[in-house]
Amino acid sequence: LPAKSRIEFTNRPGSRRILLPTRGLSLPGLFIALFGMPFFGMGSAFLWMLVTGHPVRGNVIVGWIIAPIFMLVGLFIILLAIAGMWGRQLIEEDGAGISYSLLLVGRRIRPQQLLKQDVEEVSLRPVPGRRSGNQQELIVRSDKRIVRISGSEIGQQELDWLKKAVQCLITR
Repeated sequence: LPAKSRIEFTNRPGSRRILLPTRGLSLPGLFIALFGMPFFGMGSAFLWMLVTGHPVRGNVIVGWIIAPIFMLVGLFIILLAIAGMWGRQLIEEDGAGISYSLLLVGRRIRPQQLLKQDVEEVSLRPVPGRRSGNQQELIVRSDKRIVRISGSEIGQQELDWLKKAVQCLITR
C-alpha cells in the first residue's frame, strides 16, 4: 500500500479483503438526505394527526395507508444518503469469485459477484459527468456485468495500487 493510505488490506490464506475509506460528509449526500426529509415529515405529521384524533378531510383509511408509505419512502431516501456517505466499499475474494459490496454498520449492502474467469478487463477510467478529468474510477468488466468502484476520496497512488491489487485477486 502507498504510504499513509486509508485503504485496509487483509491477506489471509484463501481470503483477501480490500476495504476502502468512507467518503464522509458530502454535498450530494446532504442534498439527498434533505430530499427525503419532507416525505418522512409529511407522513409523520399526518400519522400523528390520525393517532391523536385531529379532524382530517377525506378517507381516514387511505390516510392510514398513505402516511406510513410516505414515512418509509422518506426513511429509505435518508438511509440511502447515509449509506453513500458513511458506507465503505468492500472487495473480497471468495474462492472462484470476487465480491463487491458496500459495508455499512457491519452489513454488506448490494453485494455483486463476479467469477474470476469471467473478468475481461480491470482498468481506471475518468468518472463520467465530472468536469475535472483527473478523478477516476476503477472498472471491473465481464460480459455479464460491469462493476464501478468510485466515490471514495482516495489519491491516484491508492487507485493505481487498487487496480493492481484487484488484478492480482483475479489472476490467483
